[in-house]
Amino acid sequence: MAALETKIMDVVEGYRQAVPADSAHPFLAQRAERMGLSVWDVAMDSQGHQLSHIHPSAWLSGVYYARIPGIIGDHDPVHAGWIEFGRPPEDFHATAEPEVPLIKPAEGLMILFPSYFYHRTVPFESDEVRISIAFDVLERE
Repeated sequence: MAALETKIMDVVEGYRQAVPADSAHPFLAQRAERMGLSVWDVAMDSQGHQLSHIHPSAWLSGVYYARIPGIIGDHDPVHAGWIEFGRPPEDFHATAEPEVPLIKPAEGLMILFPSYFYHRTVPFESDEVRISIAFDVLERE
């Protein structure tokens, strides 16, 4: 875990350096200067999924995929097990259908995204366990 935490912080620092502060931009104006991490694991199997949500107390969020079931593939029209961005929770009364980019998880893939992005895991069926390490980048005191 220590090696993964170091890798996460290296990738996050690279992202932070590549995206300069901008006081006129609501996300970039809040970028963490002194970063800390909150890290947890997520193990899913049959009917595994996460409902659409955000991480309101963080600046940046991410996921690292450690193990992916073989059923999760490129040619699945429903994108079972993929991560989806942009769809608010069902009780959020949107007036238009949102654009929902999807990313297929792969072992060893790390994805970073602003914590205010709604995201979810598309449900999937498998006897194999899908293991990911999720994290939030927080302003350290």
